[in-house]
Amino acid sequence: MDDVCPHRLAPLSEGRIDRDKNVIQCSYHGWEFGSDGTCSCIPQVTSDVQEKAIKNTQSQVYSYPTAVERNVLWVWPWLEDPLTVAGDESVHPEGIMKDLPTSFATYTRDVPYGWDSLVENLIDPAHVPFAHHGMQGKRTDAIPINMTMVGETTEKGFQFEYADRTMGMTRRGIGQFRAPYLVNYNATFDTPDARPFLLSALCIPTQPGWSRVIVLTKRSDEKPKTLLAK
Repeated sequence: MDDVCPHRLAPLSEGRIDRDKNVIQCSYHGWEFGSDGTCSCIPQVTSDVQEKAIKNTQSQVYSYPTAVERNVLWVWPWLEDPLTVAGDESVHPEGIMKDLPTSFATYTRDVPYGWDSLVENLIDPAHVPFAHHGMQGKRTDAIPINMTMVGETTEKGFQFEYADRTMGMTRRGIGQFRAPYLVNYNATFDTPDARPFLLSALCIPTQPGWSRVIVLTKRSDEKPKTLLAK
């Protein structure tokens, strides 16, 4: 829902969630709202006045459809009804996250550059030995990287085969972009135990010149699934 109480415009994010009532309570005057944004309690007025007031749309907070998929909260912020895209599974959270492991460790960070730069950065493994020296690779890992497109490139995304080197180990696999949010890597290191590498990132524009990245890494107890199109 919108982060503003309709009473005195206080941010509801500064309030508290009452688990017993299943409402969010404004920290300023204690107005309470249900998950649909309807006001359910105004402590400063009598019951008869409250009954009339909560029927007024000006006492309500605009709420948005939400869903939880792979432990990530998804929000539909547009005015159009989400059912307008109900027939296209690929644009649903379930479709965007399809075939990814169900158990993730996550890391979230806001970055001072736009969504397009963020996506381009994540599908550019050549920067890793230098920009992430000592963390995800080292400068001596730099080698020519062969990247070959797999299948068609459409408005829904694309995927490619690639081979690079990180931390002294060569890895080969599939990189994928599922428009408009997900960049995903599913690869294997050239080691005797064929060590897997799985990295996914959700790229979300937040405001002009800023983005939020949610990095999801596979937990060790779950094997990755192949993403290569047949």
